[in-house]
Amino acid sequence: MVKSRDGEGIATQNFQDIGSYTVFPDTYWRRMFPRKGFGKIEAEDYARNKTFGIMTREEGLRITNDLHRITTPEERSLPYQDMATWGIEQIKEDVLHDELKYTHLQQDLSLSLLDYIESFKEDDERNTLKHFFMPPGIFDGVVNILAQQLTKSPIRPHVCDPAARMALIH
Repeated sequence: MVKSRDGEGIATQNFQDIGSYTVFPDTYWRRMFPRKGFGKIEAEDYARNKTFGIMTREEGLRITNDLHRITTPEERSLPYQDMATWGIEQIKEDVLHDELKYTHLQQDLSLSLLDYIESFKEDDERNTLKHFFMPPGIFDGVVNILAQQLTKSPIRPHVCDPAARMALIH
């Protein structure tokens, strides 16, 4: 059973939909995977028919719902310039405790870390960093540390500025 062929059904899936299959349209590809797809999905699924899908199992439902929250950098609008001047309570209330804004923050920080890794010209250096950050616990740990640093006023402006963030990661 195909729940959705146009990608619009992903926001309404729930546990009763387990067993159905959600097919995402071509327009969602770069939204879900701004750099490249995971594993062999790009070569074996997307490249053949310009769509990709996920069978809804309990784990797949959670992934589908998480993918629905992913946006491209152009679709995100966190007020980083303002955030650099906010106090701890406002950061917590307006960003860290807001599920959508926190997801956007995590995405921006993750892309900054990926950009940092890709900034190395030498293959050996870049591959060493890729290997180091390959375990999700390490990659996510660094991203979470950066997110937590928003609550620290001396470092907050550096996390909010993309160029300073790259220097901070370095």
